[in-house]
Amino acid sequence: MNSVADNLFFTPAELGKLYVEYGDALKTDPGITWGVKSLDAYVIPIRKGQLAFVVARPGHGKTTVAAYLAKRTALDILARGKVESQCVIYISLDQPVEEIYAILQADKEATVTDYAWGRVAHEAMVKKAVESVRVPLWAIGRSVTQRRAPRLTFPNIYQAVERMEEKYKIRPVLVVLDYIQIVPIENKQNRTAEVSEAVIRAREVAAQLACPMLLLAQASRGVDNYENKIPGLADCQHASAIEQDADKVFGVWRPKLTETGDVLEVRVNGKDTDIPITDNLFVMRLNKQRMDRAGMTFYMYLDPALARLSDMELEP
Repeated sequence: MNSVADNLFFTPAELGKLYVEYGDALKTDPGITWGVKSLDAYVIPIRKGQLAFVVARPGHGKTTVAAYLAKRTALDILARGKVESQCVIYISLDQPVEEIYAILQADKEATVTDYAWGRVAHEAMVKKAVESVRVPLWAIGRSVTQRRAPRLTFPNIYQAVERMEEKYKIRPVLVVLDYIQIVPIENKQNRTAEVSEAVIRAREVAAQLACPMLLLAQASRGVDNYENKIPGLADCQHASAIEQDADKVFGVWRPKLTETGDVLEVRVNGKDTDIPITDNLFVMRLNKQRMDRAGMTFYMYLDPALARLSDMELEP
């Protein structure tokens, strides 16, 4: 008689078979990459079942970076001709789905700022919505105008994804969760315990869905007192579990929001370098990476109005 516990152990023969099959699959499965040369040279693609975190103080670009990666991944699905079976899911507990959609669709004709001010003409919004129907970007969250939704707990999120597969025969290749510290967790005595449990449940959902998750996390206020204000592993608000359980952790910082000088004095490739502090200067450090080295810092260009991330030399 088979037991559920049979699914928890693997014989040496089974492990060997899985090792070979998984290793071969990695050669053909690109995983989730950034499409930014400097990052992709050092950051292992985010694989099925893995958790990657972007940690930042409020307003420093974590949602913009997540929107960029979500849209890039969805366009890759479109290019591969897999829109009937694969998608990207963006889950927001912080913003309504209308705002998230505006970030994901931002371009020079209709920026995030234009949308927020109500400057985008109705005809332009309809045109963009029609053009984007084939781009497999889905959202889970709340709407400011429609539908009374249940709480965004992990069981409800997982049930929604399963319902998507049942109803539309589609499954995610990437799930973005914005942001981990406000996922409701019941029967926990304090915020640290709640967030730690949320990280554990996110890992379980990533494994059950067999896809990677990009989770956004808010850094603690102590980062504001650092000379170099890139959040480190110990700076995840309420959550040492992020430091322990993540496969990758990125700390991000927009110097223009905190610095009064004109340049950042940094060391790049062994040389002292002055980098101009512009509105779009974006600093990203790989604080953790399983199975390879971490600690590298990348100086890039981020345009929040267009949800665009690139190497600095591509700055217009």
